[in-house]
Amino acid sequence: MASKVAHPDQIDTTVIEQDVLDIAELPPGEMKQVDLKEGYKVPLINNEGIVSALAAACTHYGAPLITGDKVGNTIRCPWHGACFNTITGDIEEFPGLDSLNRYETTVVDGKIRVRAMVSELRQKKRVKGMAAYSEKNTNTVLLVGGGPASTVCAETLRQEGYDGRIVMACKEKFLPYDRPKGSKAMTSSPETISLRTAEFYEKNGIQVLLGKEVTSIDFEKREASFKDGARQKYDQVVLATGAECRTLPIPGADLSGLYTLRNMDEGNVIFEAAKDKTVAIIGASFIGMEVGSCLAKVSKSVTCIEYAPHPFPVLGKEVGMGLKAFSEQQRV
Repeated sequence: MASKVAHPDQIDTTVIEQDVLDIAELPPGEMKQVDLKEGYKVPLINNEGIVSALAAACTHYGAPLITGDKVGNTIRCPWHGACFNTITGDIEEFPGLDSLNRYETTVVDGKIRVRAMVSELRQKKRVKGMAAYSEKNTNTVLLVGGGPASTVCAETLRQEGYDGRIVMACKEKFLPYDRPKGSKAMTSSPETISLRTAEFYEKNGIQVLLGKEVTSIDFEKREASFKDGARQKYDQVVLATGAECRTLPIPGADLSGLYTLRNMDEGNVIFEAAKDKTVAIIGASFIGMEVGSCLAKVSKSVTCIEYAPHPFPVLGKEVGMGLKAFSEQQRV
């Protein structure tokens, strides 16, 4: 059945309440996906007697969790490995920032009953509660780096109750963004793939410094120096700068027309430079092949060069050769 519940803000929220499965059909440790009215799918998990109902899709890229691996009270996303607690829905391992919505379950006359607000079924994900910043706490944590590691660190500190100052120093002039999309959607702008909004950081008392490259750290003085001459005191520092691209250690590697891919600005430049051109990509693992697939739509030709006898060496010969055949059908 569906009903309307009036909230203090006078907005009525539709609630779906439905018997979905016999409890005998869901033995301890098992997981099954059921259908609610209006087409919503919900995985049910019997956590050794505690029945939970969670959002069906991973909060990272939306993979169906019913096809993931369940071990104990954890379910792992089948695509990129994000992990969620099957009782609370809380995210426990990156990638992804948000937790799964959890819906009310009861057992009535041997039937599992699920009760959920349609708004929560649509949203599917939630942000874990965070402590508010307090000026009374004079401690400062400095996060050096503007990627997902710094973002997760800042959020985890707040989620674990830390109410002191958090300063995130980002070398790029953009808010932390979903960097892996740089090889998948090369025309994206950092603003459209930001991990969090500026309002989110402000609301949770996380100070973000953009275009601030740290050039040195004095660990005795607990002070970081920036390229522009500014300095930042800290009590604790986290280094989360990521990695640099490897360059070709051969003659000619400094010629024009050679590019490395580390950020979205570079991805945009590469995409424009590849239009109607003959493109060679050094490396045929995930990033190289993703770039090849993206550039094949606009370039004259794309060739991926790999030292191993097949692409995606880490996946083995059989999978690598299968993906090679698929990629060649896509003009790579």
